Amino acid sequence: MSQYISERVTPVHYRLLKDLYLDAFNLRIDVTHIQKRFDTSELGCEQIGFITIHTETGMAVAYFGVFPMKAMVGNNVIRVAQAGDVMTHTAHRKRGLIIELARSTYDECKRKGIKILITQPNKKLYHGLVKSLGWTHIDEIIRWDLKLKFKTLPLAKIASRSGVFKKIYLKYAAYVLKNMIIEAPPFFNNTIPTDYIKIVRDSAYLQYKKSRNNFFLKIEKLTIWVSLVDVFWIGDFDSFENITPAGLRKIKKIAFLLGFNSISFNLNRSIPLPEILKNFRISRMENSCFFYIDKEFEGKNFLLTAADFDTW
Repeated sequence: MSQYISERVTPVHYRLLKDLYLDAFNLRIDVTHIQKRFDTSELGCEQIGFITIHTETGMAVAYFGVFPMKAMVGNNVIRVAQAGDVMTHTAHRKRGLIIELARSTYDECKRKGIKILITQPNKKLYHGLVKSLGWTHIDEIIRWDLKLKFKTLPLAKIASRSGVFKKIYLKYAAYVLKNMIIEAPPFFNNTIPTDYIKIVRDSAYLQYKKSRNNFFLKIEKLTIWVSLVDVFWIGDFDSFENITPAGLRKIKKIAFLLGFNSISFNLNRSIPLPEILKNFRISRMENSCFFYIDKEFEGKNFLLTAADFDTW
């Protein structure tokens, strides 16, 4: 392994990560976006991650890291973190690089007082996390989809292919939503009764997640956090009790006008789907896995919706 060196990720590595994103995920991402994504200092702790560099070429060939957040356990706030963007260069796979980086990340998380790590790994990563790195599979997160009865022109998908058209589309979206868009609340969590751990979505968290695609909407008494991506994606509802048939019809109309043929939201499989949303259907399911740094919390589950994902 002398051909590799591992280092704690700092801003000087962002340009190397840019190239690794492209190779591992075929994702073109600029340094400014990486900098914003990795700046979690306002969430209670700076981002923690480690990178492997190939000494001969100077390229980044592997990365494992977590995005720290605050979470509520009963009446207590603890530090947790979500693993994201785990990646290995296609020419350097099956060499155990991620295992070494993960263990370094665990050690640093322990030093920083982080109690639990969470993730929804893809199929390739799942085996390594559970079989080799000590993660526990507790639940699944379902993506629930509602297909609109009447189809519309997929404006959002068309806009995603052109930077110029994307700007025009977002202006159009802002116009359609102008009477519903509200300022981000000081705190946004679903009031669903559960003893599951919840991510603290305070003003710092909402600011961190702010983007030009995301909007808070007020529809009757209901507040929803939406993202305009390939679907009309609802990050969360403030309360399932505030969803009415009339409000749901308005959401469908909004989605139609914005060029979406599907409305989606995410919820734990272990939490019953509210009756008002019974027409939504399972689109896909992802494993919800945890690494308990502090064994006091062993076996604890999290209430997770799209607004908690590292991709939100």
